[in-house]
Amino acid sequence: MPNPRPAIERRRKFFYAETLAGLYDRTIDLVVPQYRLLHETMVHLIQNHFEHHPSATTGRRKVILDIGSGTGAEALRILSEFPSSHIVAVDACQPMHIELRRNFALMFGEEKDFEEHFTTITADLLSPESSPEALLSALPEHCGQKGFQAVITAFTIHHLSHDEKKEAYRRAYSCLEPGGLFINGDLFSYVSPELSRQAHEYDIKWIETQFSHPSPEFQEAQSLIKERRDEMRRRWIEHYLTNNILEPLESSEANEGQIDMLRSIGFTDVACPLRFWQGGILWARK
Repeated sequence: MPNPRPAIERRRKFFYAETLAGLYDRTIDLVVPQYRLLHETMVHLIQNHFEHHPSATTGRRKVILDIGSGTGAEALRILSEFPSSHIVAVDACQPMHIELRRNFALMFGEEKDFEEHFTTITADLLSPESSPEALLSALPEHCGQKGFQAVITAFTIHHLSHDEKKEAYRRAYSCLEPGGLFINGDLFSYVSPELSRQAHEYDIKWIETQFSHPSPEFQEAQSLIKERRDEMRRRWIEHYLTNNILEPLESSEANEGQIDMLRSIGFTDVACPLRFWQGGILWARK
C-alpha cells in the first residue's frame, strides 16, 4: 500500500489549490507560458479522438477520467463539445472541486445537474482511493462502460518522483479501454542539462515578469492588487524551485524518459504533439 506521507506533503505544497483555488483561473496564465495554447491543444486532441477513432465513434456515451481535475479547464470544454459525456474528476484538494462546480454552473447554468455529468473524488492520485479498481468502480452504472475512453491530466504528474510517475502512468493505462487515449499536459525537462537550464530560467522569468506587470491580455490578473500578485509571485517561484520534479520525455543512456516509460507499460503509440520550453503534451494510445 502506498505510503500516505508523500501525499500529505504534496497537499501542503499545493498552496494554489488549497488556499488560493478561487484565484487559480485568474492567474495561471501568469505562471505557465502558452497555458491557453496547451489546453486548447489537449481539448482538440480529445475531440479528434472522439470524432475519428474507431473505439470512440460507436455512439456510446463518452466517459473520461480527469486526474488532477482542478477547476475543470479541460473537462468543461469536453462536456460542452460532447454534452452527454460523464467525467470522473479526481483531485487531492477539495477547494478545486468547489471551483469546478462553480465553473460548471457559470458555463451551463444552475439548472443543469452537475452529478449527471461529474463524479468527483477527493484523493491523491497514488492513494488507494485512486487505484484503477476504485476509479473504474466510480463509473456510473447508466454509462454501461467497463473502462474509460480517455484519461486526461494536466500539471499534476510533474510533482511525482520517477517511480511515482511510472505508477501514475500504469494506473492510467489500467483504467483505459482498448484503443483509449491518454493525454498528459505537463512540465518536462530535457536530456540536455543546458536546454533544461534555459527552459527553467525562461519559466521563472515569465513568472517574475507577468506577476509584476501582467500582459494586457490577462485582464483578470491585472485586477488583483499589486501586493497580492507579489505574494503569489514569490510563492510560485518557491514552488518551482523546490517542489517540481521535472524529467525528460526522451531517454538517455542513464535514465528512462517518459515516452519510453509509457511504452514499457504497454502503450503502443506515443508522441509529443506540442512543446514550448518546459510545457508540453504527452499523447498515447492503449
